[in-house]
Amino acid sequence: MINYITIPINNVRIKKVLVILSLGLLSYCHNSLAAREAIVTTPKAVIYSSTDLQAPIGYVTRGKKVKVGEVLKGKAGVYPIVVSNRIAYIRARDIDFNVEEKQAVATRFYELTKENFHKSISVGFTNYSTSIESDTDEGSFDWLGYQIKGEVINKNKWGLQVLTGGLWATKGEEQFRMIELGVGATYTLFQFGPFRTNLFGQLIGIPFANYSLGSKFRINGGGFGFGGGVSGSMDIAKRWGVEGSLGIYRTKLMGFDAPEGYEAPDPTFSGSRLVLSAYYRFE
Repeated sequence: MINYITIPINNVRIKKVLVILSLGLLSYCHNSLAAREAIVTTPKAVIYSSTDLQAPIGYVTRGKKVKVGEVLKGKAGVYPIVVSNRIAYIRARDIDFNVEEKQAVATRFYELTKENFHKSISVGFTNYSTSIESDTDEGSFDWLGYQIKGEVINKNKWGLQVLTGGLWATKGEEQFRMIELGVGATYTLFQFGPFRTNLFGQLIGIPFANYSLGSKFRINGGGFGFGGGVSGSMDIAKRWGVEGSLGIYRTKLMGFDAPEGYEAPDPTFSGSRLVLSAYYRFE
């Protein structure tokens, strides 16, 4: 038979111990989770479920405000953060407590960018009426195609263009096709309300060109070109508008290797190019 020793328990002492433990726990929670407002300074601040950073559960993007605890924890240096009613952790190096200062800098940078640069993208129809200079051909070719253009213009009226497009022309059995990639510079002559007039110049590379003579053969080559002219645009909505441009261009195609019995074309085209397009402004 086992004899148990009965130890009298002082209820008052137990209550005191419980009160002390409760106060300590509350103090710990307050120090750990007292809200401090911070701002995320990295592109993606990863949120972890533990202080050892072994289990990522999500992320917060740059510029977002978050509330974190006041006490830095773990060897990696993390702050507690509440996510979906759970305690998670964010690295100290990913946030900054100077919220107003950081937001003011970001806001000012955005305003300067918005004030100084006007960005747009356009899609349009192209008509290129040319005469041909070639040892194997003469006359004229009318090209049809499309153009996609991105443009950035600063407050000083100067701008840059990046463009691509495709063109094709047919006369009798002959057919030319080409893909263009180019860059350009532009200057705003004047602007009145929704109307703008620009001068522009462009340099064009032709990474792919194709020539076919009926069903006899089809050969590939390349080339280059350049041109310039004037454009006019008009805003028809808050960010949408239409644009027309007219310029003089010169295009050289080369690198064709014709089959035996045929002479390879080596043409140069020159003429006027009309582009009618619609654009969208990112401002």
